[in-house]
Parts: sequence; C-alpha cells; structure tokens
Amino acid sequence: MNMEKPLRILVLEDDATDLVLINRELRKGGMDFHSQRVETRDDFVRELEQNPPDLIFSDHGLPSFDGLAALAIARQRCPEVPFLFVTGSQTEEVAVETFSRGAADFISKSRLSGLVPAVHRALHLAEERARRRHTEQALRESQDRYRRLAKLCPDALFVQGTHRMLLAASVTAWLLDVVRRCLNLEFKAVGRITTLSVDSKSRTINLKMDLNGEPAPAELKIRGYTLREDNGAAFLELGIVETSRDWINALLDYRSNRRRVEVTGWEQVIKALL
Repeated sequence: MNMEKPLRILVLEDDATDLVLINRELRKGGMDFHSQRVETRDDFVRELEQNPPDLIFSDHGLPSFDGLAALAIARQRCPEVPFLFVTGSQTEEVAVETFSRGAADFISKSRLSGLVPAVHRALHLAEERARRRHTEQALRESQDRYRRLAKLCPDALFVQGTHRMLLAASVTAWLLDVVRRCLNLEFKAVGRITTLSVDSKSRTINLKMDLNGEPAPAELKIRGYTLREDNGAAFLELGIVETSRDWINALLDYRSNRRRVEVTGWEQVIKALL
C-alpha cells in the first residue's frame, strides 16, 4: 500500500453524523485519507467501478442495502480491498457471521478507539497477501521460462547416480534470478538485490543490495543456511551475516529471532540451488 497518497475509503453509512465521528477518529490516529459516503447499492457499485477504494467501511444494517450484501459484492469485484464493519450492532453472532463471510474486522461504533489499529492490521494483511501473489506470479513466470529452456536445451541439466540434479551454467543463472526476484519482493521496503551467488560447497551466499535512501550499495556474505519446512510453510534460516551495515543484522533479528526468510512457494528452486 502506497502510504504517500491519501487512503481512499468508501463508507456505506446512512447516518452522516456517524461518518463525522469515524473521520475524526481516523484523523486522531494520524491517518491521511479521503472518505466517500454512500447509502444505496447503485452508488456503492458505482464507486467500486469508478473510484476503486483502498478500504471499505460498512454499517451492518441499512434500510435499503445491508452490509452483508455489500460485502458479497466487494468480495466478488475487489477481493483484495479490506472490508471492515463499523456498526452499532454488537452481538457476537453478528460479528462471527461477518468474519465468516470475509470481513477484515468488526468495530463497534461505541468503541471507535479500536478503528485505527484495525485499519493498520487490515492494510498490513492486504500487503502480505499482495506480496504472496506477486511471489507466486514470479515463480509461475520463471517456471514457464524454465520449461521453454528445457525444451530448447535438453542437455542443460542431467541427473547423477545419487539422484542429485546437476545444473548447467544457464540453468543455475536462471534459478539465481528467480531467487533474487522473490527476495526483492520480500525485502522491497529495504532495497533491491542486484547480484546474488551461492556456493553450495562452503554453504555461503553472497549478495549486493541497493539500499533505499543510501548512495552506496551494501555487500553481504551469509555463512551457513538451512532450508526448513514447518506446518506447510518453508523458511530459509540464515547463519552468520557479515556486512558493514549493522542495522541489517538488527533488521534480521527484528523480523525473526531465528533469522529466517519465508520462501513458501519457491522452496523447490531453493533446494535445487542448495
């Protein structure tokens, strides 16, 4: 989510006074946004089509168009946009139903202090889902290129008696490019990896990064790594990281006390390189 631009918030609400209270709470939380209130189905659909929002707020019960119907439309037309109920309905059954149908959160109008934290959670989850989609798309595109390469150059890889796949230079370069682009999606907030090499014998990874906000690139050497799979997810656990930027080590420690990077969806590429 690009936070440099004001958030576009579509609000399904029949009470203009409630919108004033919602806007006030968002401003108290330091949020930069523009909200658009609608009451009818036609206006709701028109805004989705003509002014796609970054967030959707909805009351639960409206005279002519209820929030659950709006949620169903939003899930069909813009499933990536977080949909939050901001409503006076406070029963547990209503909250459970909204979550079961795909709402990102449920905030009571009597407790609007929880609105800003709920918005931050919803935006964070949306960014994570978008990152995962981009990673999976990059992997699919790389797999397509690999299949074309294998078809054109059947001798590019062969299997030894130990059943370990040996890679020709062209295929190795392709695999490293896949890993580099996937890692760039993982660490796009920090910078961009420009070069990447792996020495499987010494279990060393060397990479160079262009860091956001810094004029000179950073070089990193990672000594030791382990690929682990846990509950359907795959992680690359890093050993000793040697770099002149102390804050990179601090960042890795902050992201996980195990210094691991999630590689779910492209662990087979990692295995081939390791």
